[in-house]
Amino acid sequence: MKLNKVPAHFAVGVVILAIVVLFSSYAAAATKNDSIGYVDMQKLQTELPDFLKLQEVAKDKTSELNYFRGYLFTQQQSSAKELEKKATADKIGKKPDEQAAIDKRLQDDNNKNINDINAQIQKKYDELQQYMNDQKESALERVKKIIATVADQKKLSLVLEKSLCFYGGTDITQAVIDQAKKQADKDGTPPAKK
Repeated sequence: MKLNKVPAHFAVGVVILAIVVLFSSYAAAATKNDSIGYVDMQKLQTELPDFLKLQEVAKDKTSELNYFRGYLFTQQQSSAKELEKKATADKIGKKPDEQAAIDKRLQDDNNKNINDINAQIQKKYDELQQYMNDQKESALERVKKIIATVADQKKLSLVLEKSLCFYGGTDITQAVIDQAKKQADKDGTPPAKK
């Protein structure tokens, strides 16, 4: 006698039911113990002094890169004009094949200058990107410490990002903002502009 295969729909239904029961029990535990908290990272990024300062630094570094790029392009244009003037002077009285060689050298020199400038811009961009990544990591570490401090004060065992918390939990976003501002005042950090 052959055993009938369990229909695929039934198996999927059992798995979904198991997941719902699992998450329901976690949600129930969260409301009973209230040991889970959450923070709204979007709100933190718009209100915490560390993130506001990071936004100002990013704006300053973008301006710095744009100024550097403009400076190098101005130099490149001046260099190209000088090379063109020299090539024009060198071509006077030369045969067509010699003039073609001078034009080729001019084009090669211009291409080399452009490639050098692009390499300098890329190097500067990479340096600024690394600096910003380091600043962002530092800011995130400070924010994590502040979140941990608030979580300890509120006796929370777990803190999630708001978008990951579907049900229950304690919103500690404002407490984290208040703690960060208090710490910034204590450290003497001037408040960042919004």
